[in-house]
This record gives sequence, C-alpha cells and structure tokens, in this order.
Amino acid sequence: MPWRVVMIGVVFFAGLSAGILHLSKEYEGVGLFYVVLLIPSLLFALLAVVLPIRRLVFPRVLELTKEAVLFPPGFPRRRTTPIKYSDIIRFTNHYTVAPDSSFSVATSAGIFEFVRDWFSKPEAYYIVWDFVSDKSGITVKRTDRPEPGSWRWQGFPEPAFRWQEPEDWPRYRTYLVTSKPFLPRMAKVLWFFARCLAFILLPWVCLTLFQITTLPAADMLVLAVCVTCFFTSLHWLYSIHPTYAMQVSIRENGLTITNGKQVWDWHLGDFLGWTTTEREFEGRTIYLLLLKRQKWINTVALPDSTTRDKIIEFFSNKKIPPLPDLTPEWEKPS
Repeated sequence: MPWRVVMIGVVFFAGLSAGILHLSKEYEGVGLFYVVLLIPSLLFALLAVVLPIRRLVFPRVLELTKEAVLFPPGFPRRRTTPIKYSDIIRFTNHYTVAPDSSFSVATSAGIFEFVRDWFSKPEAYYIVWDFVSDKSGITVKRTDRPEPGSWRWQGFPEPAFRWQEPEDWPRYRTYLVTSKPFLPRMAKVLWFFARCLAFILLPWVCLTLFQITTLPAADMLVLAVCVTCFFTSLHWLYSIHPTYAMQVSIRENGLTITNGKQVWDWHLGDFLGWTTTEREFEGRTIYLLLLKRQKWINTVALPDSTTRDKIIEFFSNKKIPPLPDLTPEWEKPS
C-alpha cells in the first residue's frame, strides 16, 4: 500500500474517530447509547494506528515462483494469495501511460490487478509483466489496450468462441416463473416481507427496551414498512427476471460471462462435466449448455445449432467428460 494511501487512511479514520467521540459527548449521561457511540470511535482510532504499523512491519511483497505468483493482499490481511499460471484465463492491459500503467489477470478466484505505482522501481513492473505473460502462455504487447465493443476489452488471448445469448432466453426463464401457481409465489414474497420488517424493527425495539429516545412507534412503523416494501419489490423483480442475455466468451482454458460491468470467469478445470440440451418456447428452439461445477450446474444459452456443434467439439477436445443426465437447476425438485 503506497504511503500516501496510508496517510489518507490515517487522516480519514482519525477524523471519523474524533467526530464520533464529539457526538458521543452529547449522550454522556445516557449510558448504553454513549457506549454504543464510544466503541466505533475507539475502533476507528485503532485503525488509524494500525495502518502505518501494518505498512512498516508487514510491507506488501510480491513473489514470482515457478508455479505461481504469490500476490500480496490488501489491508488488513497478511497471507498472500497464490495465482497459478495455469489458472490464468485472461490477461488485460488497462492503461499504458505512466504512472497509471496497470494490468490484471483473471482466474476463477477473481481478478488481480498489478499497478505500476505499487513497485518501487518502474522496471520491476515490466519484469513482472513479462514473467507472468511468459509463464501463462498469454502474449500481450504493452501497446495493446482494451477496445470497447470488441473482445479486446476483456483482455487476451482472443476468444475461440464469442456470442450474445438470445433474447428468448431471459423471456423463457421469466415465463417459467410466472407460469407457476400464484399463491405459493405470493407466500414466499410475504415471508420475505415479514423477515425484512423484523430485521429493520429489531434495533428500534432494543433501544426502546433500554428506554433510549428514538422515533415514535407510528413513525418508525411507517418508515420500516416503506423500506421493507422497497426491498420486497426488488426481491419480487429479481424472482420474475432471474437472468438476462449475457455475452459469453470461451478461451483456451476458461469461460468468461459478462453483463454490463459484471464479469464472471470460470476455468475449464472447474467443470466436472457438461452437456447440451434444448427447450421449446413460443415455437422456437432454445439451445442450452449445462456446465457441472462442484456445487452448481451453470446454464448458458447458445444462439444457434452451429454454435452448439462447435461447443460440443471444443469440450470433447478438452477431454471434459459429457454428462447426458444433467438437468438445469430450476428443473430440480425443490
């Protein structure tokens, strides 16, 4: 962590601590409420002290080994994260103008960014670049930058296959939800409403029991119901629109799914099996790719039969076992 970031953090947490401590003095005679405000003040003060100590005693050290990059985590963790070169799915160059130059590598465990400004010497940044690029087998020129609207914005290497899921796919999933009986669906929504309302009212009830001045009961109930209705509406919308048409890219050793700025990367080694299947909807055929992972079966919609045939050939060449009996998660008995 750069020293300027450490100092900003010290000033920020010290300011929060002082602000909360000043606020707590107004409730010094209230007892419990004073303690409730005093505890976060002490915690923020502790963070302001720990930040520079963490930077001095445990500096972040990036280590390159034969099998993996030992990536140093951020505050407050100390244990490094190993990034195996064989697990790297894509390599992205984000900026090319110093000192903001940075690149990232994506694995199933997440996206790890290497910023030039983090290194004490600029040449060390490029040494890491070249070493990771060579070991992962992904060649990226330093002048290669992401291009919005093309595969390059996700990084290298170029996808073997890339497609947009058909618009029929999200409409089909919505139809499966809305075609179910109304009363069981409404019961689930009401159960969510009740739990959310109880969660919001619980702190108010506790403060009232300790005779701490809070909002009147009528005002609190109106506020809690309004907030609960908001979250319940989001829950309802998500339940009837469980998926969207996403962009899918398959590279040599992994699969990337994007929806706006949200990105998911899966390594081919994570898949225990796969199969393709079809579903009929409004007189059209929807082609599906089912991917079996350790705990989940992920479903990807294919645009046409030609893409399906290419995917079958690709997974067969990768020696990933086919599992014809796989069924989508939503078709399993609840």
